[in-house]
Amino acid sequence: MQVSPKIDMEKWKGDVLDINETVWGLGLRKCSNFSVSALSGCDTVSYPFVKGKLSAFKLLEIDMPGLDQVLGQPSVTHAQLPETACTFFLPLYGQKSCTTMNDTRAHLYRCRKKPPPLKKLPPTDANLQLHVLRAHLQMLLGEGSGQCDPLLEARNIANFGWNIEGVHHHTGRLNSASCSPSTPGCS
Repeated sequence: MQVSPKIDMEKWKGDVLDINETVWGLGLRKCSNFSVSALSGCDTVSYPFVKGKLSAFKLLEIDMPGLDQVLGQPSVTHAQLPETACTFFLPLYGQKSCTTMNDTRAHLYRCRKKPPPLKKLPPTDANLQLHVLRAHLQMLLGEGSGQCDPLLEARNIANFGWNIEGVHHHTGRLNSASCSPSTPGCS
């Protein structure tokens, strides 16, 4: 006998979503749900400014190869994380021609008649590195939550960009380049 429960979710305005239909529509992309949830802000991971969960989950309609094969996987190196995060964050901010978050910030700053405040721009490459490290840690902890012994890698949160008072730890992967967008002719 196969059990097929019908699952509905009521939104705060009273609308009801059919979760079964959503999962069926996502198909194989449903594996990326946890990754998208972690990258778009949860628990100890910050939320991208001006972009909420709805914008993030709409990205599941496009193909983001590797997102769920990288985030939360113990064998992944920290060098692989920013590239994977860009496959999510560049479309989140509507960018098709930019390849880095710093380029995206500069493009969004320059393309508007009235430049937006810096706090409304996407994260810098350095901040994205910290963000994706924390999302990766969140995924590692989530994946290992059913295990008696958490992954050795996830035990030291300083390896994921957290500053622990009295401990001097540096991942050595953050770029110290200028993070503010430059506009030609501005000083």
